[in-house]
Amino acid sequence: MTNYKYFIAKTIKGQEFIYSADSMTFVPTSTRKQFVDAFNAAGYQLKNNEIWHIYENDCITDRRIYKTATQRNGKITIRKLLRAI
Repeated sequence: MTNYKYFIAKTIKGQEFIYSADSMTFVPTSTRKQFVDAFNAAGYQLKNNEIWHIYENDCITDRRIYKTATQRNGKITIRKLLRAI
């Protein structure tokens, strides 16, 4: 299991229990809310009625996540991983 305790993913507003597996991205625990707020404010890869939402990582979702987001000097970087962490 990875060190990341949370991930973010796109979901339909009002149906947060369903999320897009393609959009699953690991985020640092301390800044998870900042990532969601920034992605939602910018409308990053969102369609009508979609939002970014925070989810808790577990051993099942851990194997399906192939992206990680980091922030340095105010710039957010999304990096694709060669395989799940």
